[in-house]
Amino acid sequence: MIWKKIWYLTCNDWCILAVLSFQQTLTGFKWMGNRSHDLMKNGHEVLFAFEEAIGFMFGTTVLDKDGISAAAIMAEFAGWLYSQGKSFHSQLEEVYSK
Repeated sequence: MIWKKIWYLTCNDWCILAVLSFQQTLTGFKWMGNRSHDLMKNGHEVLFAFEEAIGFMFGTTVLDKDGISAAAIMAEFAGWLYSQGKSFHSQLEEVYSK
């Protein structure tokens, strides 16, 4: 089952697969928002931030967790996957196989 396999990948593993940089902070969007702000000041692009308490930040419009934008991004991703004849499950399988 994919869910048992996929959680063995760390955040750093995911970033290596996607050729991204991973930054770790203390828990809380106060810390993640501040780190995002500092990274942007130094010319970096911040794509995503999250915490284990199921908070997600997509993009930099709002430097805090925003469930509405997270749902919109996931719906857009689901639409793209559908247009490619894929599902979330098949995409996770593909990522894991790399």
